Amino acid sequence: MAWMYNCMGAALTTHLGLHVVEYQKIAGISPEDKDSRIRTFWLWFRIDRTRV
Repeated sequence: MAWMYNCMGAALTTHLGLHVVEYQKIAGISPEDKDSRIRTFWLWFRIDRTRV
């Protein structure tokens, strides 16, 4: 069951576009938000890869 939530979290980061660098440049988001998006993506990436 935990793997299901893990996959859902990883899919959500992709769906939100946290992995797209060009989108962050175009959107005009603050540096704090940009940093949070990058950290969130890499956190879920590492969780997804280490929990397999």
